Order: sequence, then structure tokens, then C-alpha cells
Amino acid sequence: MLGLAGCAAGPAPSGGARPLIAAQGGQPGSFLTLSDVHYDGNSADIWGQNQETSAILWTRAQAEAKGIVAADDPGFILYLGDLPAHGQSEAARETQFKAVLDGLQGLVAGTSKRLLFLPGNNDSDGEDYCAFTTGGATPFDAASDPSAWPVINAQPGDIIDAGQLARGFYSAYPLGKSAPLRLLALNTVIFNPNYGTFQGASCVDATTRQADANAQIEWLYAQLTDAALKKEKVIVAMHVPPGIDGYGGAPNWDPGRAYTGSAPGLTRYTGRPVQGVYLALVAAFSKQIVGTLSSHTHLNDLRRLRDCDGNVTELDLSIPAVTTDHGSNPAMKLLRHDARYEWLAAETRYASETTGKDWVPANRFSFADNYPCSNCDGSETLAERIAKVAEQDLLGDMLAYLMVKRSVPSNPRHYKASMDVTCGG
Repeated sequence: MLGLAGCAAGPAPSGGARPLIAAQGGQPGSFLTLSDVHYDGNSADIWGQNQETSAILWTRAQAEAKGIVAADDPGFILYLGDLPAHGQSEAARETQFKAVLDGLQGLVAGTSKRLLFLPGNNDSDGEDYCAFTTGGATPFDAASDPSAWPVINAQPGDIIDAGQLARGFYSAYPLGKSAPLRLLALNTVIFNPNYGTFQGASCVDATTRQADANAQIEWLYAQLTDAALKKEKVIVAMHVPPGIDGYGGAPNWDPGRAYTGSAPGLTRYTGRPVQGVYLALVAAFSKQIVGTLSSHTHLNDLRRLRDCDGNVTELDLSIPAVTTDHGSNPAMKLLRHDARYEWLAAETRYASETTGKDWVPANRFSFADNYPCSNCDGSETLAERIAKVAEQDLLGDMLAYLMVKRSVPSNPRHYKASMDVTCGG
């Protein structure tokens, strides 16, 4: 196995450029991302803060996604968690799980495209922030075809490792086993301070919380090591991002949750907070990782992941929500990549009350619209573009599109600090 030296494998490339690595050939393409439906099924279609997704909004969102599949031909679809409305009873959750899972499966019906799922903090048969498997059941049990999950249309060999699926994380080839692109679907609810204890709950005991965190760190290291040996590129995807919450300022990952294992290759990190270990792994394997994806905030934000020396090693893109619960417009994001699977463009499609609460062709903006760059020539990856944008412009650029063009926050709150994920917080 590859060893880790310090907090990073080596100095970060200057100017945001990504170091090259020999890899098997791929094809340019795209993939579609959705997250945070938070379906409650109410017939009243009310948008705004604290409003969950109605049956009408979910139907509209599915129609838009199917339109993208037909018109843009994305290679795969990724759903980044949170199926039901917040704070639901077990009976209500079952109904809501089924409505969203069946709807997601329908997005690729009649195609060979794979749709991949990873869990959010509401995706438990127990309470919010409970374990993915609770009482021997997972949200998949509510679906019409439980055996089809976590990867719809998976063919033999597409799922690389599902040995930890009960904990909510696994790996797969989203474009099929012949394409050298690996997706690591994490369950970062495990790293959140509320895991198993939200609002006084006691659904995951302290011993299990620690064991889950150790297992995921060790699994992530093993997966990245295997991908490097096979010269594959990697997408790391999760629901709860690292760093701090831009709205409230609290840490998204528990700073008191350390890695306490002793797996070969990781012993130098024993006792360190899981966020620091994660950042070290991202830095060490930056040649393999094409980018990271998260959601949870419901907003259109981003984060620069830094190693312990402060160097930017990766870009984390947040996928905005279908729900309007945090006051943003409903959205989904299409990412385009080159033959190396590097991300060259991203387009956000959204619905708006000004256009009849629907998606229309005009309701879209590009990553270049979001982050104008006078020094860019159009050949940059998304990370390279961000590296070229003037530092003093980044926060304003992010806030301008944070709510997916529904409004612009007048109070920047903690969003500037949230843009950088560091070993210290």
C-alpha cells in the first residue's frame, strides 16, 4: 500500500494546475447530479424557507431530469442524499423513501445509464442522523425494487466494493467497469457531530460511532490506494461536506471525532481528527481525484480543500437541493468532463417562481457565469478556474448565485470561512 508522508504527498501544484498521471483512456462526457428532495408529498405547492418538497415539485423535477437525460445524454446520474422530509415518523419515512427512490429509478428507466445513491442525514429508518441501517432495515427496503440499489442498472463488476453498504458507503464504476473512473460514495453523516445523538436521540452508541468513523477512514484509504495502483481517476462524493457551515458557523464534521485505528499506512494519523486525516488522504491522492462533491446545505456553494500546509489540493462542489427548504430555487447540476475525467464545465438548471414554478430553458447558468475569470481562456478545469479568480472576488461571486438566483444574501455570515476547509477546522 502507498504510504502517506506528512499531511500531503508532496507540494501542491502552482496556479491550481493538476499534476498529470498516466491513466487508461476515457471519453469526454457529462453526468447529472441531484440532491435533497426532502419529499413530503403535500398537494400544496408552497415554496420558501422551511417548506418541504410537494408532489407537484417532485413531479416537475423528475420531468426536468428526464429531459436532461434525453437531450444531454449524461453518462450517469448521482443522487447525494436526503430523501424524506425532516423529522418524520417511521411510517411517513417509508412512504417518502418509496416516492423518491422509485422516482429516481424512473429517471433511467429504459436506458442502460447507472443511477447511484449515497445517504444523507435524513436517510434512516429511525430518526434523523441515525445509522443508515437501523433495526436491520435501510431506506432501500421501502423501494419497489430494493435489490436494485444502491446502483440502478448496475452490471456485473460495476460495484467494486459493497462490503460496507450496511454502514452506507461503497464504491462503483459509474460508467461501467471498462471505464477507469471510480466513484467513492461516502456516508459522512458518520463524521457529523449529530450522528446518533440529534435532538437528544440515542440511536447510535459511542462505541459504534467511533467504529464507523474508523472503518470509513480505513476503507477510503484502501479504495484510493487501489485506484492509484490501477491508474483510475476518482470522484469522492458525500452528503455532509467537511469544513464549517456557512450559515451558522458550526463544524460539519465533529472536531472531537478522531481516527483511533491502527491500520497499516494510517498509524501516523492515529489520534487526529477525521477531517485532518481526510484532507491528508485527499492531498496524497490528488493525482487520482478529479474532484469532490457534497450537498447538505441545499445551496450552490463550494469549498477549497487544503492540506495541513495550507495548499489547495481539491475543489468540492456543493450540489443544490430540489427542495426550497433553505430559501433557494430548486436545482440540479450537470457536470462535463474531458477524456481524463477532469471537470471542465458545470451547468445549473433550476425552477423559478417567476417562470411559473417550473424549469424552462432560460433557467440555467454556467460555472463560468458564476465565477467570471478575465485570465481564463476556457481550457481550465473548474479547480483551475477558481485558482485564477481574484481572491477578493470569490466570496461575492459565490454569494451572487448561492440561492440559485432566488435572492442574494445581504449578510455574508460565515460563508467566507466556509470556502476553505483546513486541518484546523
